[in-house]
Amino acid sequence: METTFLAFGPDLLDASRDGPVITPNERLTLEISRFHSTGAPTTRPLHGIYSWHGWLRSLYEHAARRQSLPRLLPSSGLMLLIQKIAPECSPGQWRLIEDAWTTCHDWALQPDQATRAQSRYADWHQMIHKRLQQMNAITAAQLEDAVLRVVSPVGQKVGKAVDKVTLVGFDQLTSAQQSLLDGWRRQGLKIRTLDLPDRSPDRAMRVTFGLEVEEIRAAAWWARRIIEREPSAHIGVLVPGLESRRDAVARQFGAILDPERGALSPCFDVSGGTALDRTPLWLAAEPVLRSLFSEVSTLALVRALRSPLFDLQIAPTLRLLPEFVSLAELARHCGHATLQRMVDRQASLGAPASLAAQVLCFEAVLDLAGWQHAGIGTVSFQIQQASARCMRTFAAEAAWQAHRCSAADALDRLREHLQATLHAASHPSAPIRVMGYLETPGLSFSHLWITGAAETTLPAPAQANPLLSRTALRAAGMRRVDAASELEFARMLTGLWRRQSRHLVVSHASRETGETVPVSPLLADLPAIELTREGTQDGAREGLPDPVAEAQLVGPDAPPLGLPHPWLLNLADAALPWRDSEVSVRPRGLLRGGTALLQDQAQCAFLAFAIHRLQLRQADMPHPLLDALERGDVLHRVLERLMRSFPDQQALAGVTDAHLGQLVETVLEDIERALPDVFIDAEVRRLRVMLRTWIDLELQRPPFSVIEVESSQSLDLDGWRLQLKLDRVDKVGNALLVIDYKSGNATSTKELLKSGARAAPQLPAYALARDDISAVAYANFKDTPKLDCPINRELVTAPPVNPPAKPPALPDWETHRQRWRKELIELMQEHTRGPVVAAPTDPGRCKRCHVRPLCRHDPRGDGEEDWGEST
Repeated sequence: METTFLAFGPDLLDASRDGPVITPNERLTLEISRFHSTGAPTTRPLHGIYSWHGWLRSLYEHAARRQSLPRLLPSSGLMLLIQKIAPECSPGQWRLIEDAWTTCHDWALQPDQATRAQSRYADWHQMIHKRLQQMNAITAAQLEDAVLRVVSPVGQKVGKAVDKVTLVGFDQLTSAQQSLLDGWRRQGLKIRTLDLPDRSPDRAMRVTFGLEVEEIRAAAWWARRIIEREPSAHIGVLVPGLESRRDAVARQFGAILDPERGALSPCFDVSGGTALDRTPLWLAAEPVLRSLFSEVSTLALVRALRSPLFDLQIAPTLRLLPEFVSLAELARHCGHATLQRMVDRQASLGAPASLAAQVLCFEAVLDLAGWQHAGIGTVSFQIQQASARCMRTFAAEAAWQAHRCSAADALDRLREHLQATLHAASHPSAPIRVMGYLETPGLSFSHLWITGAAETTLPAPAQANPLLSRTALRAAGMRRVDAASELEFARMLTGLWRRQSRHLVVSHASRETGETVPVSPLLADLPAIELTREGTQDGAREGLPDPVAEAQLVGPDAPPLGLPHPWLLNLADAALPWRDSEVSVRPRGLLRGGTALLQDQAQCAFLAFAIHRLQLRQADMPHPLLDALERGDVLHRVLERLMRSFPDQQALAGVTDAHLGQLVETVLEDIERALPDVFIDAEVRRLRVMLRTWIDLELQRPPFSVIEVESSQSLDLDGWRLQLKLDRVDKVGNALLVIDYKSGNATSTKELLKSGARAAPQLPAYALARDDISAVAYANFKDTPKLDCPINRELVTAPPVNPPAKPPALPDWETHRQRWRKELIELMQEHTRGPVVAAPTDPGRCKRCHVRPLCRHDPRGDGEEDWGEST
């Protein structure tokens, strides 16, 4: 039996026997229909259940069969009309115009001209009216007025004879709705309104969490414990702004309530839907359609064509294809008959074509690709059917507009329409409902949890349409147009929640914005319970109650809440870092990353896993000048050009400041973005001084010659190969010295000899790159340039100005090379085989690590960020 959340029982059955039941939205209509299907059998026939606009459409269409009436324009047709009269606007502005049009007719308003935006809308408003008259059409916003003029429900048979109607779940009637009902009352129609009973919850409380993720997680565990104890319970969880984060909330509930099926679980239902342009089907379809008339990424196109959502078998050799390709080129390369038919179908249309023809052609191409092959009743099939209906409706309305455009413009218009169309897969009613704040009128819950109830959310900031006058909206009685009406609406909403549930829990996140946020004053009178970190069944976890608090939340006999799903843990004890002993083994061969892979693995296995296996590299944040990484790159390129032009001491002795300045200016000119002249001049002066100091050091070294600059070498580590780039190779006597430039911190050679290759894998990797290398050293440019003492086979001395206490000449050079090879192979095996452990060698680096939100490792052990000393 399906679970129903309806707040009305026998009264609703009695009302539906007397006449139609009218609701404000389709969701409540479905809820009442489910209630009827589970109600007691009756000998008297039941009338229909309609949403308000569904009922008006039925009346209007019934009258249109008997007389000539204007065509009812759907939302897609209105949007196309708005796009035609205001082509200079953006999609967001088009939606504002549509909302203003609806508001004006709902509240009997005439557009004002007090501001420039309002004056422009007044012109658009008149143009829409004029265009509708030419098309002999009306919009859904004009239905009330049209129905009042042409239809009287008394005696009409829209399914059954009508003389009484019952309104259910309306919290406010618009001016147009009230005028229509008043007119029908005068014609003899009896109108009844069902209201919620006036009651208070048996138990109500509020609770505070630190973060929103903890709040949502606790609500999911609370719902799970209740449904385990009371299978007949009907539980509601309200989430503000659910439409913008529906998928994220669904994943959290799925991981806790039904980890195997996740968001597809039948035990809970998240209201709303996903925009059709964000479904996997359209994400695969769009690059295929776009490749019909332009080149797209080859990888993206082939991935889309290989998708199981299509009935195609594509196996091209990607290395023989360019980076960008059209579907016609791919069809010729593969010799694929179906792909060629898709190309021919688009070519047969010609250009330019009407928008309607373009959209129908897109559907035909997708039909050829086999997007209908999913089994009937599956989620994929429902999405495909919804997308196809949306495309046909859009094409039918575009035909009325007789608009001609290019294929690229048609695809953009279609995507905008799909973006405005939400789809939710149909499934049986679930005992746990996750809904937005405004979806509760007419419903009742045995248990209700309201999340996000902070003072910043209730009341919410007022948001009126900028194209309409707030004064006029306020005078018309419209809610939520200013702070006073928003507060009144929030009071009505919170009062409704108190009457809708037997057990009420209110929560909010107090530290989500970095500052303490109190609960909404409208709910502050509820008794508060405290959550602690002690006493849970399997150890302490932030955001879970102790047994006493949980008994208050879910009942005195409930066991303690279980631990959250591992995917949802955002805080953990330092003693329990992220671990994964089973990772896919990377086969031997060439690996990308060079010595950076070894360095990251030595620092933290999870860091290397995230960067080099999951490709989660740190994003380059916008910055106006040059950051540290770019300044280091400039220095490397200047030194490369310097050593190529002056490859020995004799040549370096002739370098002038003018040469150095010109080298730096040339490198800075190669940077792709513009830099201020003042900055360039300052950077040239800084580097010229640094390079002059460096050349003076070079001239004090034993005689040398630079034989390689920025040379590539391959390092083999037990079958795994890395490509290395050596900044510089010098020949000193009969020995080869590798010098690595460092503009930041570098591990000292003393630490490298003491701790081995794990301390700093870069120099050991260079020492192993070639058998004839005799020494490795850092050239450090962080402060004052200096050449660190080399680690060497033979005595390759450091500059006299920076002599070591004892040169680390290694008579057992080969022994050290064997030790380094063994240590680097161990690092490579750990990276390619696991385990992956979030245990950094330098915990201080965690504070600036970009993958820390994934590894959940807390180097301090208290779960708190260090934001500085308190005052």
